[in-house]
Amino acid sequence: MEPGDLSIRRRRLKLTQEQLGGLFGVSGNTIARWERGEAFPAPLMLDKALTCVELEIALGENEFARLLTRLPTEEDLPQRIRPNRDRN
Repeated sequence: MEPGDLSIRRRRLKLTQEQLGGLFGVSGNTIARWERGEAFPAPLMLDKALTCVELEIALGENEFARLLTRLPTEEDLPQRIRPNRDRN
């Protein structure tokens, strides 16, 4: 996946960098760095990103976008299991 591909897919799904970051447990700034090619996701993050791409292809763009809106946000998670943003 090229750095610009992530940005194109994110915008097509009408997600902000912050929203996409929430799905991966990273900040919106981290997503911005990935999109610009200034940083690269860890292998686990890349696996998550590829899984999302595979789901988007399998479900179709509209159904995948609908699925994303049904996922819990970081604020829905108990404090003890929220992503540690200091790692990024």
